[in-house]
Amino acid sequence: MRGRLIAVALLLVADAAAADELKPTAAARKAAADLSAGRQAEGLKKLEAAANGGDVYARILLGETYYFGVFGVARDPVRACTEFDRAKDLAGEAAHNYGQCLFAGDGLPKDLAGARIWYAKAADLGHVQSKCALGNMLVRGQGGPVDVAGGLTLCREAAEAGDADAQTDLGDYYYVGRVVPKDPAEARRWYEKAAAQDQANAAYALGVMSWNGDGGPADQAAADRWWRLADKNGNRRAAYHLGVYAYARFMAAHKPGDLSGLDEAIGWLGKAAADDPDPERRADAQRILKLARAIRDALASPTAAHQN
Repeated sequence: MRGRLIAVALLLVADAAAADELKPTAAARKAAADLSAGRQAEGLKKLEAAANGGDVYARILLGETYYFGVFGVARDPVRACTEFDRAKDLAGEAAHNYGQCLFAGDGLPKDLAGARIWYAKAADLGHVQSKCALGNMLVRGQGGPVDVAGGLTLCREAAEAGDADAQTDLGDYYYVGRVVPKDPAEARRWYEKAAAQDQANAAYALGVMSWNGDGGPADQAAADRWWRLADKNGNRRAAYHLGVYAYARFMAAHKPGDLSGLDEAIGWLGKAAADDPDPERRADAQRILKLARAIRDALASPTAAHQN
């Protein structure tokens, strides 16, 4: 599911479903309203009743609610995958989510061959996101034989159809140059399409590329904007870069008595020290954070204020 709550997201925009997706039903909207208002038991009861009455959309929403633990409902991947199982032959989204359960081994025993089957089924049912999920497995030889050409074709089809995750994956292939010739400019092009849809990993990659001048001119201000977008949309690696850059800006130039830039750096570094997935960067963020706090304390002291 790549971190996306498709059924939940579609509830937020009236008639927003694409041609390959189910549209939100009235029963699902009513249940979601209860869940959003903190009436979890009532909302879940309505979703279950609708699902048991044949509402496939409600079934998927019920599964995604449990899978991601949203609306204040405790996360229960086993229950979630059970719901996807019940709808997997009826809707591409459910088939895709069931495939994800098998791929991740989250809620079901890990089964890469089975994940291939259900991603393919979901794609056949019109679920565009499943194409590159299957394509990546073909490229890597997960759950079956390697088929680089076939996998890249599926990812390109999904990317050209507008799927932000596929656009990000295609950008990754061109940026790294592992199974296609390395082409930073082409990577940027796909990342920009994905970031325009708020894909967090694409925005993060654009920040790195803008900082380093990969596939285009180096632009620290652009890197800062991309990393802010990445952080806003859930990327846990962006805060480190934002903190280091804010700290460097403050140390290079700041107005006497104005500690706002240092406070910004401290905020980002604190977030990175607590949440960056890389333990080495967490440690480095903690090191710089300690230094930044010491500098702030020194500059905020009465003696420093008097000298300023």
